[in-house]
Amino acid sequence: MKYAQIQPPDHLRSYLKSFWTLECSIDSASKTFRTIADACPGLIYQQTDNREFYQNNKQLPSVFLYGPATTHAELSTNGKSSITGVFFHPNALKSVFGLNADELTDS
Repeated sequence: MKYAQIQPPDHLRSYLKSFWTLECSIDSASKTFRTIADACPGLIYQQTDNREFYQNNKQLPSVFLYGPATTHAELSTNGKSSITGVFFHPNALKSVFGLNADELTDS
């Protein structure tokens, strides 16, 4: 697995903490990793060979917005995968999407 975190340009820093990428290039093995609970909502776009990306054994869509987490989660995928994400600041969902972050807590 290869993980990278990328700082946003100056004009987006009031909304975004960072961008990140995760590349899994092993074909056959299942990969599982644990997230860290924090107050940051985010957005994930993922591509996998078999389109199977799971959180706590629930299949996730290829693009989704999530709220702040109060507990860790188990994410897993089979086959090659490429995941790109955005960590927003806790108050950014209201500014960017018109959503209150607490409406998406743990979801």
